[in-house]
Amino acid sequence: MKGWRASLLEFMHSTMVQDGVVLLFMLDVICVVSEIVIESSKHDGHDLPAHVEEALHQMSFVILCAFMIEIGLYIVAKGLEYFTEPLEVLDLIVVSGSLYQDIYFHEATVLPTAQCLL
Repeated sequence: MKGWRASLLEFMHSTMVQDGVVLLFMLDVICVVSEIVIESSKHDGHDLPAHVEEALHQMSFVILCAFMIEIGLYIVAKGLEYFTEPLEVLDLIVVSGSLYQDIYFHEATVLPTAQCLL
């Protein structure tokens, strides 16, 4: 009988989970590229409604949170062994850094705008 950690790791390596992660990654790339295109089109005088850009940002944020949950589940499943695998640690650093950057810079741009409205 295998333990719950082995079962969790087996589930995380399943085709369904791996396909889901790839799908989320592709969706995130589409969101980020779309945000970049929208931002650059503002300089050309084309302005889309702000809610479109905000919706793309929120989708990207939710996807990053899903990646953090995936990493957390891998850490639970593998224990300290997770930190002995360089690519896993790199993934943790990249996703954590992206999430931090997303929260920090989004708050820095949204809060001053919101305060002007008050």
